[in-house]
Amino acid sequence: MQKDNSNANTHMPWNPTLYGLLKVIAWGVRRHFKVKESVSDSFKEQLKSGPMLIVCNHASNLDFAYFLTPFKREKVNFVVAENMKYSSKLFAFLFKHYHIIHKKQFYADLSCIKNIKKYLDDGISVIICPEGKETSDGQTSVILPSIIRLIKMMGYPVGSIKIHGTGLIEPKWGYTTRKGPSEANCDMLFSREDLKNKNNDELFALLMQRLSFNEHEYQISNGYKYKGKRYAEGLQNILYKCPVCGEEFRITAKDYTLKCEACSSEFKYNRDGSIESLDGKEIPNRVDIWSNEEKNKIFEEIKNEQFFMEDDVELFMENQKLNGYSYITKGHIFMDKKKLVFDSEEIDENNIQYLVKVDSSQLELLKNNLKHIEFDLKNYSSIANIPGYSIDMCDSTHAYRFVIKSRPSSAKYALVIEALARE
Repeated sequence: MQKDNSNANTHMPWNPTLYGLLKVIAWGVRRHFKVKESVSDSFKEQLKSGPMLIVCNHASNLDFAYFLTPFKREKVNFVVAENMKYSSKLFAFLFKHYHIIHKKQFYADLSCIKNIKKYLDDGISVIICPEGKETSDGQTSVILPSIIRLIKMMGYPVGSIKIHGTGLIEPKWGYTTRKGPSEANCDMLFSREDLKNKNNDELFALLMQRLSFNEHEYQISNGYKYKGKRYAEGLQNILYKCPVCGEEFRITAKDYTLKCEACSSEFKYNRDGSIESLDGKEIPNRVDIWSNEEKNKIFEEIKNEQFFMEDDVELFMENQKLNGYSYITKGHIFMDKKKLVFDSEEIDENNIQYLVKVDSSQLELLKNNLKHIEFDLKNYSSIANIPGYSIDMCDSTHAYRFVIKSRPSSAKYALVIEALARE
């Protein structure tokens, strides 16, 4: 079938050398982990016909390698959260030279929408993860119904890539990578006719049906085991509430064992995905079940109009080269049901001079603005976080990373904001 390039007149930037290298690396990753791959005939036919928008679930940093499963000679670009380029020099390099489409995370970004359309019009497929972030607990994160408006606005056929297992091989909370089964399944989701004839609710229901996933159900139902060192370490940063005594942020982990320092209860995270009490107590027996109980407790907490959280933090912002974060100052964050606020008593001008791009007379204004920053939570469906370490926020001009010093509470901040969005 002949490709439809009738709209290909935008000539978006493209790096064939880097694309080829990425495909080789992705192939190596998939071979190393012995990935089970499937690509439907309809997906293959659409690749031959022309570009499409592809929606995917997101469980791990490894997912990019799985996203490239169906692509041979066809071009594809990715929509990636802008703050990812500040997480490492490698990501910053890829953003710049691969010309990745970047988006301010959980913040309205019209330039991103325009770039998606331009790449599609130029004959290049685009991959987007509607969750907006990598899952922490191996389950589908919040997906807003507004994704359907974006899909309809683009007007191109929509494919999907559903991944299982990467959230168990490289869990976001984990300190090590494990070995075990994983798979990537590529199929078509919506035709152009579907986008015209089905209403938004129907389309959203079909999208959720296709992309919803639970890594722990996947593991248990298939009887899979995963091998790795320091197996439970890091899990305490998302399973932060003891199911026995209810204390928060008192759980520690070593090898396969979790322990509550408040009540001395001990739990073992097994290679088959089950969690067992070493004291014979009744507890949630899977990561997702434990995590869901925490989420239910949060729903109860936010019913209280006086709900709030607070912690001592260090503020970091994008550095001068846009390839990492730079330290700005120490301060305090406070979050209630409406806003998240950062306050600091003093800011060293030497730490922020690079942020004043043109007019140095604006330095004092910027200094004062950074002493008190407010984020209206109605604008956020979730936030990115490094479990046990930090939370990320964005506004129209900057990316902010708050490294929490008081306690390992970053996962709870993200869960509260998700609960408020669902509410």
